[in-house]
Amino acid sequence: MMFGVEKMASYSREERMGSYGREERMGGYGREERMGSYGGREEKMRGVSMRYERKSGGAGVGRGGMRRGEFHQRNRGAGGGDGGAFEGSYKRATQGGGGGGMGMQRSVPTTVVKVERMRGKASSQSSTGVTMMVQEAQETPLWTMLPKDLIEKVFSYLPLHSLFQARCVCKCWKNVGFSNNLLKLRAEAPVSPPYFPVFLSKGEDRRWCAYDHAHKKWLHLPPLTFLPREAKHILAGDGGLLCLSELPSSALTYVCNPVTRTYKRLPALSHDYEPGITHMVVNAKSHGFKMIVTLTHYLESTHVFDSQSNSWQATSCLPPHFLLWGRRSSAFCQGFLYCVALEIGGMNMEGLIAYDVKSGVWTDVHELPRGMRDDPYVLSCGGRVLVVAAQKNTNGRLTSIRIVEFDPVSKRFLEVTEMPQNVMLDVFKCRGGWRPVAYGDRICVASKKTLSVAVYDMVRRSWHELPKCPLPLDTKVDVATFCYGPSLQSLH
Repeated sequence: MMFGVEKMASYSREERMGSYGREERMGGYGREERMGSYGGREEKMRGVSMRYERKSGGAGVGRGGMRRGEFHQRNRGAGGGDGGAFEGSYKRATQGGGGGGMGMQRSVPTTVVKVERMRGKASSQSSTGVTMMVQEAQETPLWTMLPKDLIEKVFSYLPLHSLFQARCVCKCWKNVGFSNNLLKLRAEAPVSPPYFPVFLSKGEDRRWCAYDHAHKKWLHLPPLTFLPREAKHILAGDGGLLCLSELPSSALTYVCNPVTRTYKRLPALSHDYEPGITHMVVNAKSHGFKMIVTLTHYLESTHVFDSQSNSWQATSCLPPHFLLWGRRSSAFCQGFLYCVALEIGGMNMEGLIAYDVKSGVWTDVHELPRGMRDDPYVLSCGGRVLVVAAQKNTNGRLTSIRIVEFDPVSKRFLEVTEMPQNVMLDVFKCRGGWRPVAYGDRICVASKKTLSVAVYDMVRRSWHELPKCPLPLDTKVDVATFCYGPSLQSLH
């Protein structure tokens, strides 16, 4: 009887102790086995927690349903120490194993706090590492690590204005800008269409502009103020280089590159004669250039300047009884330099002659058609040799401009076109002073008086006018009979 009373008192005490006493008797994580397996562990846990809070009241029990020290002690017993409790509960939580029951649910707050602390520490270390990497990347830009040959390969395809912008990025790229290997690669890369026509002011400002057919606009090119004052008149040009002189008939010549703003004065010729024809040929492979000059005297001797040897060499003379005088035009096509010469004596015929640049010999004389002998100009256009000539009335006014093509196989001249009267009136206003220039399938005829330009499209077989040149109308200008394509061509 006493045993029964004591047993009932014991149960009563356990009931008064609440859920904590039951948990203590059930012990650790093994309480799940005493309670049995069921699916809704989270709901059961919430129910136990609510009953515990009602019975425990405020007698030193925290909001979580147990004293802080007791919870800490139970975790130490279950996991073999603080580290073991944390490590074991974290593994079970991540793996979802069967060993995690109500005790696991009770330990979630502590593990979550520790996990968050660990994550915060790792995040702090990670962010610090990233910051250091970013700072290091800022101090050592990626583009400075690129191989030099790769940079040169990329630079060889850049437009010239983009290349100058790229050279401002860092010292490494600036040094690459004009290297010999880059010049070689740019010579092998596809060439952008050049600008034409080119107008050069004879004033002190040394302004000049050219038309960009790709973008259909006039371009103001950097003034040639770096040149000596006596270099005023354009004589020739090729490959991005210009040849200028003090006077159109002066033998004193300068060669310059407007992009690199460098120039050199050519050595003086031993003969004191006025030049009849001055033509420049740039060799893209050797990066050198040649100046071909014919001297106006009876023998009409020809002299060639080679930039690589920096010297002049006398070659052959013109065919007998032919003369070149004044400032005549010339065109280089398929290895030959074509120009117009006058036969002295006999029929006073004007004909087309050719100079073989490689052998240095003049060959062939082909009489120009009638109506093409008044101030003719020779052009090279898309691998073809053209002759452009104007006809004037008795008052010296232009009446027509004709274009013919020379066929080297049949040795004949073929009619190409004649400028319509309405275009001629709009462009030239019946006044003289004109210059032709050609490239690809376009032939431009520019007026020195009105600064207007008429263009003939050989594919469409039609004429049209370009926008007016932006230079002032009262400006005295030279009109180049060659195209200009910016380049890094050397003067040596």
